[in-house]
Amino acid sequence: MSDSDLDLDDRELTKSPDKSIAALRSAAEPTKRNGNSEQDRAPEVSNADLFSLMTTYFNNKLSGIEKNFSDTTETLVKRAKKAENTFKFKGNQLQFELNSDIQDSISTAIGYIEKNRPKKAVRVLEDSSVQLKKRNKLIRIADKSEGGWRTVNEYLSDEVASDSEDEKRIRAADNRAVKKDQSRENR
Repeated sequence: MSDSDLDLDDRELTKSPDKSIAALRSAAEPTKRNGNSEQDRAPEVSNADLFSLMTTYFNNKLSGIEKNFSDTTETLVKRAKKAENTFKFKGNQLQFELNSDIQDSISTAIGYIEKNRPKKAVRVLEDSSVQLKKRNKLIRIADKSEGGWRTVNEYLSDEVASDSEDEKRIRAADNRAVKKDQSRENR
């Protein structure tokens, strides 16, 4: 069907409205096909429906690309922040990195809440809570042991035990750290 089939003279519309409406209907109707091909049995899809489907498809694809780009950008920014900060002491560096990770996790959780995705927000916050508990445990070990952070380092180098074995590992790590300190002092 060409555009000229749909063009009607303005004079024709004003002279006989019934005739012009019939002409519009016949011009807009699809041509009837003969035969039983698969194409003949396929439902007709209007241009508006097709456009709507394509718009939805491309919007979904673009939002996925946008999300990936956003995630990649955030990751690069986090790496840059960590790289630009240098500290005199390794413990301060580790604490700063942990604090930065927790801060990023909180920001991520807020983003999930804003997007009405509370389950993901809870999961991110639970992971942050586990990180904080682990760090606090290490601080308590360092504070209570003679070897301090050396004990923690020994403890972390041998990190495969349950709670009952955990205490033994802490004591053994403390003993190793103290022995290392004593051997350094004797030199």
